[in-house]
Amino acid sequence: MASDDALPVTVVISRTPIPGREDDLTAWANGVTAAASAFPGHLGGQIFAPGQTDTGDLVLAFSFSSAEALSTWEHSDERASWLAKLEGMVVGETKSVSVSGFEGIFSH
Repeated sequence: MASDDALPVTVVISRTPIPGREDDLTAWANGVTAAASAFPGHLGGQIFAPGQTDTGDLVLAFSFSSAEALSTWEHSDERASWLAKLEGMVVGETKSVSVSGFEGIFSH
């Protein structure tokens, strides 16, 4: 059986835009997704703009080939730079869930 480090990992984050900044937040999500795609192990990403969700939040999901590949992205200067650009676009804290392998399918 493979170790958890070898299983793909998907991270889903949710951010609440400041009213009037929805389009800016969506543009930010497109940029951060493109930046993440340049990192080894990136498997893809999907963006649900604020108007596409029941909560009005922006939801961003992206996958990496392993927990190690995800960690490389999460600890990168590139990601830190993108996170700094969120100032003035969002309110509240980031809501985040990570799922590896099949655990998300069988946890409900």
